[in-house]
Amino acid sequence: NKSNESGTIKWKDGTSRKLISKEKIEAPEEISEKGLKVNLTIKFTVNNNGFIERVIIIESSGNILWDNYIIEQFKKKYIFEQSNFTSTGILEITINY
Repeated sequence: NKSNESGTIKWKDGTSRKLISKEKIEAPEEISEKGLKVNLTIKFTVNNNGFIERVIIIESSGNILWDNYIIEQFKKKYIFEQSNFTSTGILEITINY
């Protein structure tokens, strides 16, 4: 099996942003070794340059180390179009092995 993220970004206040680059989020080794399914829901802010600036956990996977690992991957691998405003979105990330 392989990692698989799902979910649609729900944008707040009509400030939607086009995703211009998205790479697959790699799961922590423990998740892939054990064949687990993990859900993490986050709220994030995209700055004017299209990079993720801040992430808040809304619903944890139950393991803060996994949460932090997944969030770091998300921040590096999702890049949005530049704009003259910041955007706030909510996303549920599901990793399934």
